[in-house]
Amino acid sequence: MRRLVLACVLTCLVAAACWSASGSVSLPSFWRYAHPEAKALVGIEWRNIVNSPFGEQMRRQIKEAGVEAAGGLEILDSIDRVFLSTPGNKTGRPNEQPPGVIAVQGRFDLARLREMAKAHGASGKPYKSVELLTLSKDRGTNLVMALVNSQTIVLGDLASVRAAIDQRAAADPGLASSELYRRAVELAETNDLWVVARTRLTELTNQQMAQSPLLNAVESVEAGLSFRDGMGVQVNLGTNSDEAARHLAAGLQMLLALTGSWQQERPEAAAIMRKLRIQPEGSRVQMAIHIDQKEMENGLRELRASWKAEPGGNVDVRAAVQGGESISPSGPEMASVNKPPRKKVIRIYGLEEGPREVPYQK
Repeated sequence: MRRLVLACVLTCLVAAACWSASGSVSLPSFWRYAHPEAKALVGIEWRNIVNSPFGEQMRRQIKEAGVEAAGGLEILDSIDRVFLSTPGNKTGRPNEQPPGVIAVQGRFDLARLREMAKAHGASGKPYKSVELLTLSKDRGTNLVMALVNSQTIVLGDLASVRAAIDQRAAADPGLASSELYRRAVELAETNDLWVVARTRLTELTNQQMAQSPLLNAVESVEAGLSFRDGMGVQVNLGTNSDEAARHLAAGLQMLLALTGSWQQERPEAAAIMRKLRIQPEGSRVQMAIHIDQKEMENGLRELRASWKAEPGGNVDVRAAVQGGESISPSGPEMASVNKPPRKKVIRIYGLEEGPREVPYQK
């Protein structure tokens, strides 16, 4: 009898342990400095990105922009990972920045950070043994940086940073069992930049973007970007119905089609865009593209070349609809940019059967 009771107890303990393991995940320590009401999370494996071929090109651009002289590159070199959390904009007030917390993991010289911040007028004040540096005041909201330790700093509005510190101190077990955080852990395993949101996309953007009918249909987001083999992107946009997903996919394909004239002038970039796949899957819209290293380098090279304007050259500004009449400043000196009207078409990329041309009518 005793053996039977002991066996039952052991079975219950094992079952409980397995249930607990399946219902929670192990979170990186600096994720604990998250907004307590977060509905959207963003992670950046900064060190992985910097060490990738894409990162090397990015560093060259930063140096050319003069960020290094301002000490910015010194700070960037100290960062390993970044974790952003926000509950979104609940007030609905136009152009209001949603509250949020940015937790940064790395190798920091706290004395150097303190010196740089105070050189720009920052003031220091402790909160529960954590030093808070007030960086700026905008509309009564303090932007602060918390110097947690030499491996972690936290930035955000004062109320959010304090709440994050409180949550960390309380060792809230609810985070590890949250579906939002479980999905974040899964995305972080295979991506260098990822996003997971369980709120309307309009609550995470500014007022101008929130007025977009396309964005109004999006109620959840899961996205991942990896630089581990060229560049791979996967995005899932959740809507409230299969019909809404079909409309959203069609709208996104239309936006892609409206880049027709731009793609004609940049063949390398056009080849990349043709690889983008957009398709509805139930109430979700799936977007995916993979670009190998050579394609990415060629695309970036072409894009940089397009930014360089030729001295004394005329700028040809045309409608986005492929084949549309040129729209350019009037005057004889600009007559060279006007071109004869052509048949207007909309070219849709990303379809299973390949690009499709649709006659354009006003």
